[in-house]
Amino acid sequence: MKKVFRLITLSILITFILSASVAIAANTAIAVSNSQESIEQQLIGTWQWDYGDYWLLIFREDGTLLDGPPGLRTTYNWQVADGRLFVDGDDWNMRIDGNTLTLDRFGSDHTYFWYSDSTEGEESLWALGVIALGCIFTIAVIAVVIILFFVLRNRRQKQEMQAQMAQMQSQLHNQPQQFGNHLSQQPPFNNHQPPIQRH
Repeated sequence: MKKVFRLITLSILITFILSASVAIAANTAIAVSNSQESIEQQLIGTWQWDYGDYWLLIFREDGTLLDGPPGLRTTYNWQVADGRLFVDGDDWNMRIDGNTLTLDRFGSDHTYFWYSDSTEGEESLWALGVIALGCIFTIAVIAVVIILFFVLRNRRQKQEMQAQMAQMQSQLHNQPQQFGNHLSQQPPFNNHQPPIQRH
């Protein structure tokens, strides 16, 4: 049992380390690529709002911008001029730092995080949902296997204990009968007495 828990703990630790390494490498690659691209090229793609997992900001190469959750997105026109973002005529202060996009207008900051190269938000969300469901299913299967292992092991131990108890009861039940048979095979006591002699 201890070995199983040790293996589970070790697997979780290795998974966490690998995930952190991949995330760091991805952020580094994004930062390097962003430093070599123009502002327009850095914007093109999907950004995720930090206040909602499904609220996306999608910049497209054709100059259109989709903003909002799936099914409720609004379409705008966007362009960059003098380092500022213009959306349907409204200008925003813009700052890109690695995989973080900050938009500021009238002192109100809005932070977005890089989500995907795709400009089709629904497809990206669908792929993310499939991956999440796959991870949940895998974890559930592992949990069920571990539970079944312990249940079957406990049931087998219980059956072995019941078999041992039945064997002990059978032995205790047979001992008096064997002792009675042993006594019945002994000669009567008067056979050991000397014969009476008559004078």
